[in-house]
This record gives sequence, C-alpha cells and structure tokens, in this order.
Amino acid sequence: MKSFTLLFVVIVFIDICHSSYGSGNLGSNDASLGAASNESISRLLAQSAHAKARGASCKKYPFVCRLRGSAGPDCCKSHCVNTFTDKSNCGRCGKKCKHGETCCGGQCVHLSFNKSHCGRCFNRCSNGDSCSYGLCGYA
Repeated sequence: MKSFTLLFVVIVFIDICHSSYGSGNLGSNDASLGAASNESISRLLAQSAHAKARGASCKKYPFVCRLRGSAGPDCCKSHCVNTFTDKSNCGRCGKKCKHGETCCGGQCVHLSFNKSHCGRCFNRCSNGDSCSYGLCGYA
C-alpha cells in the first residue's frame, strides 16, 4: 500500500510540474530545458500506458494485479491472472485443466457431465437430474 501511495504522489508531482512548465512561463534560456522535461514526462506516461496495455507485470510489484483493469487479482509467473477462471492456473498457479475441462471457481470440471456445473459454471441440476451433454435431465 505504501508503494502505491508513493507512486500516486510521484504521478501527481509530475503532473503539476508538467502543467507549470507546459504553460509557457519559462524564460528563453529555460525553454529548451522545459521541452526536454516535457518529452521525458511524455515518454514516462507513454511507457506506463504501454505497460498497462500489454498486461501488468507483477513479479516486482504484486499489488498491480489488484488495480482496476487488471486481468486478475493473482500473480502467476509475472502475469496477473484470475485463478478462479484461468484454465492454465486453475485454483493455484501452474495447475492446468485437461483438454475439455473448464475452470469454474478454481476447480477443473467437465461442463458436459458435471451436476454442479452443467453447461456453464455454477449451473446446478435439480435433485435427481443428471447432466448430459451440458443439459440437465437430458434424455
């Protein structure tokens, strides 16, 4: 949480500096310095946007997986994932579902024949009904 607060303060500081230097109130000797600073800030923001677009790397900062827009709240092999729905990390990092299985609530299940997940996750069949081909009480 401290890292996130520090990052927020730094971003606000950069934004304030960008606003004051970008307003054109600099002297003629400082104009080139202001332009370089603006380019640096723009590059920093562009890198941040690029990192967010390609997926957050959580190896160094695992809190990024909890941010809005993340692929999931869990960090597995430097990637944010949701271990409740990810077929490659079902229930825990590295647990892969077999062919034909889907990850429902952190468990690998066959949606075609599972009474608790019939046809889709958490679609429970009524008492006495079986699940066949993803349909409760078929045939």
